[in-house]
Formats: sequence, C-alpha cells, structure tokens
Amino acid sequence: MREIGEYLKKEREKRQISLRKVADETKIPIRYLEAMERGEVELIPGEVYLKGFLRSYAEEIGLDGGAVLERYRERTQPKDTEEQPSGAAELRGRKKPRRVSWHLRYERAFVFVLLLVLLIVAIIAAFRGGGGRRQDLPQPQPQVQQEPQASKEESAPRPEPAPKVLAQELEIFARDECWVEAYSQGKRLFALLLEPGERKQLSVRENVALLLGKPAVVRLKYGEEEVGGLGKETVTVVFDTEGNYNIYRGRREEEFSR
Repeated sequence: MREIGEYLKKEREKRQISLRKVADETKIPIRYLEAMERGEVELIPGEVYLKGFLRSYAEEIGLDGGAVLERYRERTQPKDTEEQPSGAAELRGRKKPRRVSWHLRYERAFVFVLLLVLLIVAIIAAFRGGGGRRQDLPQPQPQVQQEPQASKEESAPRPEPAPKVLAQELEIFARDECWVEAYSQGKRLFALLLEPGERKQLSVRENVALLLGKPAVVRLKYGEEEVGGLGKETVTVVFDTEGNYNIYRGRREEEFSR
C-alpha cells in the first residue's frame, strides 16, 4: 500500500493539487488522506472505506479510479506458492494400461456375434408376425374454417393502463460518520463520507445501487417506507422505481454496473 500511496501523492503534487482541496471535494477527512499517502492502512476504518477513498482520491486528481483499485488488488491478493508437480512425478503417478489376454478377447468377440445373431432373428420374427398386411388408416376429414366473430370484449374500448411512477425519493440520514456510494446505470452518482447529522437525498428514476460502509448508523427512507434489516456490516442496497429494494451483504461490484 505504501507504493500506491507514494504514487498518488506524486501524481497529486505533479498536478499542483493540495491535499486540503482533495479533502474538501471528496468529503474525506484529511487525516485519512494523509494515512493513505504514507501507506498506513491500519488507520482507515475498514476495507470498504479504503477502496472508496482510493477511487475518490484518484478520480479527484484526474486518474482512473478503477485502474488504481485494480493495482491495489494485485498487490494485496495472496499469491499461490504451491509448486506444481514435475513431469516426471506425474508420469510416475500414472498407472500402466492393463493388457487384455487373448482368450478374454475371444470370449468378448463370441458374445458380440451371438448377440448380433439373436437381434437378426428377432427382427425377422417380428416382420413375419406382422403378415405383411397394411392397415388402412382413416382419411382425415376436411375441416371447415369458420370466420371469427368479433367478441364483445374486442369491440369494447380497452381501459388505458395507469401511469407508472416516474421516480421515488430516497433519503439517507447518518447518525454517525459513514462512507456512502451511489451508482445508477453503471455510473457513480456520488461517493462521500457523511458526517453525524448529515442528510443526503436523491430521486430514483432508474435502478440505484447504494453502498453503506457502516449501515448501523444510517437511517434509510425510500418513498414512504423506512428500510430495515441493514445490519452492522457493509451492505449494498439496490432500489427500483416501483418502491422495491434488495439488501446484499458486502460490496457487490456487479450491482454497480447495471
């Protein structure tokens, strides 16, 4: 992580962007930004917060946030250190094919010929038993097509469907410090650290995926209903325009791209 922090700091200074400006624009406390630049990830509240901070920091100074996250994953993902078995060991582990004796082959061939003969006899017996007679099949009767008559239901005007709700209001209220990200149609709407007592509202016109780093301190209200069952660990909540929502545990990247 120290290498990534030094890289971000170098790119920020190259663009002559102050750390205070990054903190003001991303709503990330400057103490966390300083910790990332020093590589002191133990000062960040958790993995979800760290990934959100990295993406927001990178995009604020003009870098590709996704590329920075991928670079972070490559350096933190454990490598497989197990050695693969050598070719000689694999060869030693294989069993030699068992040879079939000549008399066993003879017995198999005899059984095959016997079964073939029995099959031919059965076919001939079935053919003779039929007597070669052809049964006359009933001729299909011509069907008279009747002209469809217009029903009363078709003649009566159909009622127009009720108009769908164009948007639902989503309200986020933080009772304590919490990292929040919102995505819709593959685009990130915002990513910020809500302070205690801060409120955030948005209109759901398309499906929206909401990431909550600390859901236990957040109160969600969707339309007229308060969202419950968020739990204490990180969750991803997906809302649609008809007032429905689904709660997924952890960070669900696949829901952000829909």
